[in-house]
Amino acid sequence: MFAQTTGTMIAGGIYTILLAIAAVSDFRTRRIPNRVCLALLAGGIAYSVETLGAPRGLGFAIGGVIVGFTIWIPFYALRWLGAGDVKLVAAAGAWLGSIGALRASAVGAAVGGGLSLAVMLWQRSPKRVAADVLLLFNTIRRRPMSLRVRMDTTDQQLMPYGVALAVGALFAAWFNR
Repeated sequence: MFAQTTGTMIAGGIYTILLAIAAVSDFRTRRIPNRVCLALLAGGIAYSVETLGAPRGLGFAIGGVIVGFTIWIPFYALRWLGAGDVKLVAAAGAWLGSIGALRASAVGAAVGGGLSLAVMLWQRSPKRVAADVLLLFNTIRRRPMSLRVRMDTTDQQLMPYGVALAVGALFAAWFNR
């Protein structure tokens, strides 16, 4: 997506820097600043309009925002993700369009799943992780709506899922073939 001209390389650098700032912030503080998401959104709309023309570019950007938001908002509603994670993917969608936001979400989910497993293995024994995974699958099979989890930071460490989502968004932009 960004490998064609000097202008697109500069835009790609801005995109990458904003996602890196979001990932580092989420890793350090478990928060993604609204101003970073807003800058990513505004930059994505401007980039899409500049490269595709006003009507098509605006539709491309809005489509990406809607797809990114729609995919991840249920996970926020279940309290599995924070609002900043959802806003991050939606804002990146303005750069990526609807298909790119879908690809970024798939890669982000895969990276996030791997990261979640790594965090679980680090914090618990492999035997406990296996028992937790079996319990999760049994719960999904029997009562899928009972999976709502309380995000109580005194009981558990929150995983910086924005890192995984930023990796997915970067992958979708830089390796879009």
